[in-house]
Amino acid sequence: MESRSSSLRELAARRLALALLPLCLAVAGCAPAGPAPTVQAGDPDRAEVVIGGVSFEAELAVEPDERAQGLSGRASLPPKTGMLFVFEEPRVSSFWMKEMRFPLDFVWIGEECAVVDITADVPAPAPGAELSDLPSYSPGEPAAYNFEINAGEAEEYGLAVGDPVRIYGMPGGVEDACGPSAR
Repeated sequence: MESRSSSLRELAARRLALALLPLCLAVAGCAPAGPAPTVQAGDPDRAEVVIGGVSFEAELAVEPDERAQGLSGRASLPPKTGMLFVFEEPRVSSFWMKEMRFPLDFVWIGEECAVVDITADVPAPAPGAELSDLPSYSPGEPAAYNFEINAGEAEEYGLAVGDPVRIYGMPGGVEDACGPSAR
């Protein structure tokens, strides 16, 4: 009878510990690692960007020519996907919507792996607009990454300045301050 009683106490203690775990994590100021990455490490063209617990599949724009091309000329993006622009060092970059055919949200990510600014609902230019007439868009502070997603998704998924960011699946040789082993 004693062993059954002791087993029940252990089970109750485990359940209590599991029930209190979210509270303990919140008080300690940390969070669980989140969902397992869906993009495999080493895919040279894709990564997974997790912002405040929301996961997006990302095409990578690492090289200068990839960043210059960006999403220009595309008809659309599937939901919860985007393009991650990776800079050599944090900076206040200027982006324009050259040859874009749909509006975007720009999620600017700092080197401390948090959202530092969001530029929402950036409109596509009118067809045939002159390059000299296109406005440029910049973050309010230096960013190590710019993540372009469909317009309205930042609001739809509740993304906000200060949200933590993790990036999974960056190819080798690319500096990734926000990878799984980041701060």
